[in-house]
Amino acid sequence: MKTLRKRLERFRRDQRGVAAIELSIALPILTVSALCAGDLGRFALQKTWVTYAASAGAEYAVAHSGSGFNASKVAAAAKAAAPGDISVSPDPSVSYGCATATGVTASTQGTICPASTSTGGVAGQYVSVTTTMPFTAMFNAAGISYPSTLTATAMVRIQ
Repeated sequence: MKTLRKRLERFRRDQRGVAAIELSIALPILTVSALCAGDLGRFALQKTWVTYAASAGAEYAVAHSGSGFNASKVAAAAKAAAPGDISVSPDPSVSYGCATATGVTASTQGTICPASTSTGGVAGQYVSVTTTMPFTAMFNAAGISYPSTLTATAMVRIQ
């Protein structure tokens, strides 16, 4: 009985292998965390590309507003602005409206905007560019979901 007690006491004090057990517990948690961080980084990067592409299309429309609106050239400028499988959908469009604090209120050409709007004068001509890009997560963890399509819209006044 005494030898069994000594053996158990020696086993209890032995520290060999503790680091391996701790690593086996921590490694799956660290791996999942790294995969989630990688996905989040990819998501942020691709969302930036989509936003930049929409802005580039809108900037092209402003820069070339004197020569008339050409939806296909605006869409081509948006697609060329960023890498990846970016598409412009729906096609860039022109509309008339009055700028408000929350966006642009649709109106017709020549309409006088209410004094409560930021433009105050005649309704302006606006171009809207919407870009999309598919997104596929590398890793789907419980509780973390990403949209399957990233979308951004840019709207600018050209007149």
